[in-house]
Amino acid sequence: MIDKFCDWITEKIKAKMPDIDEERELIINFGIKLIFGELPKVLILFIIGFLLNMGWQTILLFSLISPYRSFTGGFHLKTHLGCMITTSILYLGPIILSQYIQFSQEFIIYIFAGIIAIFSIFIITKYAPADTENMPILSIKNKNSLHKGYLKSFKNLKR
Repeated sequence: MIDKFCDWITEKIKAKMPDIDEERELIINFGIKLIFGELPKVLILFIIGFLLNMGWQTILLFSLISPYRSFTGGFHLKTHLGCMITTSILYLGPIILSQYIQFSQEFIIYIFAGIIAIFSIFIITKYAPADTENMPILSIKNKNSLHKGYLKSFKNLKR
């Protein structure tokens, strides 16, 4: 429904400005879909947040996540309704959980250490060792043995 409405608006703009080429029309249509697809989600998100007496937390979380989302692009669902529900859960879920679940400071430190460890292992296995001019990797076997060495050294840190 939103896509049809956005296509209709794009056609109206093209009718008023016939010199728009096909590429520019696609850009205009994308912008209109972005406005009419995201604006209702954001408004509904804030309305739900304020109705649950968590409006300021919702605004804070939204302002922290928005720059990240604008660069990463996120993941895309097939329908706007599915996207709206998922977005609301992803934004409001942590806020609601924080109201009912309290963690000790020590537990939070362990959680962050675990997240950092998992992220580090991912980065090491994905990007390390770097294949550079100064230190070229001659074979996949060599790279795999270096991966195993990294993981063994990480495993030894836990002891």
